Parts: sequence; structure tokens; C-alpha cells
Amino acid sequence: MKRILAFLCFVLLCAACVLSGCKKADAPTDGAAEPESAHHFSAWEIVKPADYSSEGELLRRCTDQGCAETETVFVKASSGLTYLTQNGKAYINGIGTFSGTILYLAALTPDGLPVGGVSASAFLDDRTLTDVVFDEGISYIGSSAFAGCTALKTVTLPNGVLMEEGAFCKCPRLFSVAFPAALDEIPANCFDECSALSALDLPDTVEKIGYSAFDLCTSLTAVRLPQALKAVGDNAFADCSALTEVFFNDRLESIGQYAFAGCTALTELVLPSSLTELKPRAFFKSTSLRSVFIPKEAVGLSAPEGLSPFYLTDPSLILSTDAPKRPEGWDEYFDVYIAYDKEDGGVDYVRLTVVYGVSAPGRT
Repeated sequence: MKRILAFLCFVLLCAACVLSGCKKADAPTDGAAEPESAHHFSAWEIVKPADYSSEGELLRRCTDQGCAETETVFVKASSGLTYLTQNGKAYINGIGTFSGTILYLAALTPDGLPVGGVSASAFLDDRTLTDVVFDEGISYIGSSAFAGCTALKTVTLPNGVLMEEGAFCKCPRLFSVAFPAALDEIPANCFDECSALSALDLPDTVEKIGYSAFDLCTSLTAVRLPQALKAVGDNAFADCSALTEVFFNDRLESIGQYAFAGCTALTELVLPSSLTELKPRAFFKSTSLRSVFIPKEAVGLSAPEGLSPFYLTDPSLILSTDAPKRPEGWDEYFDVYIAYDKEDGGVDYVRLTVVYGVSAPGRT
């Protein structure tokens, strides 16, 4: 009898499903992850600015080779955010009641107060935002403002913005950043551990890339340094394990410690003649390096205690230069691969091959 009752219940349940169009519950739209697209797209461009009462238009382009697709979306300025007021300007300090995935930050609050920027940690560890678009006129992004936003894929920055350290660090799905035409600095840890970031289009106005700015961006494959850039900070591109090419500009003065350490896909480099400082272990454990050209004009190759810029790269690495002999300003140990401590307290050095009097690549 129990089996018959159970069977009848099952039949009734199936009939109810048929009559009601039974299906899986729709995925929640409030903060839910979007389905993955078959293509990669750039950050959003503002075609028409949005406000709180009327929609603006955003456009993004397919970045895959040979793909000409575009996508358009219409959004209003994001409301429900929380603010604090300082010196006549409002600063966004929390997500409030906003429940969308595309965050459009308008230059005015709903009450018409100018928005100065985004406060420190305002969206820290948010798990719903997929895209952030800044309206022109917003000039400040505080430290860790969007750190740990695990669903964030694209960011569109405004002109003249000042970013503090760690603004977008640890955003593992961040794929594309639209940098503004006028930007002076990428601060410390700004995009640290953004492991999906695969390309950089930095404006030529950037003069400094700070400490660990792109550390552990393990999808980066090529970097062209901006024309105005003077300094690559310590650890700036450390452990970018997919990085195969770095194009140095002709104004770069300083490459910091561990700046390209652990870049295990780099095979060859041509350093700029403008260098006045190449710090110890700059290319530490970049184990695929086979060829580095150092112009004779470059100075300041530091190797205190034998810790050269090329320490623990690969013993087959060949350093070449157009200098006829080691120039002044190159530390005696600039070419050391590894140092061994001896039992008597001394040190043994294993040196890399250095070839002098070689023409610079691309020169006759």
C-alpha cells in the first residue's frame, strides 16, 4: 500500500510540473555572475553619459584576434550608494542599497553634490560587481577601494584620476582596464594579483610604476612601457609568469629590485641607454632569459654582496654590450649568476658570460 501511495504522489508531482511549466529556478539577477561570453571584451567606453533619470550608452569591443564584434548596454547612474561629505564634495564610501553588476559612478550625487572620488575600502571584497565605469570629473580612488572584488572584469577610469595603493588589487577576474589619456602614476600594489589581466595599454604620460603594481599578473604576455616612464618600482612586474616581451622606452632611468623577478617566460631583453639605476635582483629567477643587451651608456648596475640584477637567472644567459670593456658605474659583480659561501668564510662567484663590443640590436 505504501508503494502505491508513493507512486501516486510521484505521478501527481509530475503532472503538476507539466501543468505549471516546471523548470529550474532562474538564477538571481542581483549580483549574480554573468554567463561567460565566448569572446573577451574591452572595458566599457562611454558613448553617452548617464544620469539618475535617463540612460546613458556604453560600448565595448571584442579584443580577440580577428573579432570585430561590439556590445552596447544602456544604464542609468548607479543610485543607492552611500557617501560622506568633505570640503563641499561627496566621496562614495559604500555600496549601500545598489544591487546591480555594472557600477556607473556619476560625477554628481542624486542631490547634485559633486563627487570627489571613492573612499578607501569603499567596495572592498565585493562579490557582485562585474564592471566599473567612472564618469569624467571623478578624480580620486582611495586605497583598496575595489580590492578583492572577485567578480570584477573591467574598469573604465576617468581623466586626471589619482589612485592610491592597492586600489584594484586581488581582483582575480579583472581582464581589461581602460586607462585615461592623462595619468601620472600607477601606485603601489594597484593591480597586484589581478591574475586575469592579459594586456596593458598604459598612457604615455605615466612616469612611475610603483612597488608591486602588477605583481602576480600571471596572464600578462607583453608590456610596452610608456614614453614618459622614468621608474619601474621594486617588484613591479614580479612573477608575471606569462610575460614574454618587455619593450623599454628611451627615458627609463630606474629598474627596481625584483622588478621582473620570476618572469619565467622572458627570453631576451634590450635595456635602454637612459638607465642610471639597475638594482640588485631586478631579474631574479627569470630562468628563461638567454640574452640581455646592455648599452654602454647605461650606468648604475648594482650588485652588493654579489647579488647582481641577474642573480639566479640561468647560467647560460649571455650578457652583451657595445662597451669595449666593463664601464665605470657597473658593479664588479653585475654579471654574477650565484654566490657560494666558502668554508673559510669567503665567497665563490659563478659568473655569466659577458660579450663586449657587440653592436646594439637594430643598429649597424
